[in-house]
This record gives sequence, structure tokens and C-alpha cells, in this order.
Amino acid sequence: MGKYSQTDSKTYEKALENAKEILEDLVSAYEEMGKPLPMDNG
Repeated sequence: MGKYSQTDSKTYEKALENAKEILEDLVSAYEEMGKPLPMDNG
């Protein structure tokens, strides 16, 4: 996931829904691995 995940759709609403699902999956994966979420220090 991460930088390799992409989402698009015919509508903005569906693309946003897809993006939310990807983020939820990413958070779950990090929690399962016991890793902290990466932070943007920029």
C-alpha cells in the first residue's frame, strides 16, 4: 500500500469513499504489525 495505492472513480464521491477504505486498511496494517504510523515532518 502506501505510495503504491491509487484510487479513482467516475465520481468524486466514489473516489473519496475508495480513498477512505485505503486509509483504513493502511492504519489496520500498521496496527497489526505494531508499527507507528509514518509522520510527515515537512
